[in-house]
Amino acid sequence: AKEEIATHKGDIEGIIDEATHGLAKRTHTLAVSALNDGSTWHAGYASLFGNPGFSDLSVCRSVFGLIEETKKMHELFFERLEFESPVEVLFGEELGWRFFEPVGVVARRFNAGGKTGAIGVIGPLGFDYPYIIPTVRYFGDLIEELSV
Repeated sequence: AKEEIATHKGDIEGIIDEATHGLAKRTHTLAVSALNDGSTWHAGYASLFGNPGFSDLSVCRSVFGLIEETKKMHELFFERLEFESPVEVLFGEELGWRFFEPVGVVARRFNAGGKTGAIGVIGPLGFDYPYIIPTVRYFGDLIEELSV
């Protein structure tokens, strides 16, 4: 993953885009990234449909609605997640959003090119957390390292 992301060194948007796609591919989840300026990236939609936790179309609709609404993405990454630890885990019921009960979010905040951002995954509560958490941390670290 680092080699693909490194081809965009110095191009913050290219780095974040490649990192988001790499995270989705590596974790087989929906990966999302956002900058505090309102820019968003997402990849891995198809992986949601292969998960039994997302067989309820109302849940899928809510997740896709989150991705489409820049304001809600900003709320998730820059208001709801507190990032008191390097990688934050949030369970859907904590968000209080309708149909988000079976959803989990794992995210890491980063600084890139003078902007604050976050990268993470959205998926079932039954994530393989011992794998997902360090993988999200790794991709956040790559963004910071390569955006200098």
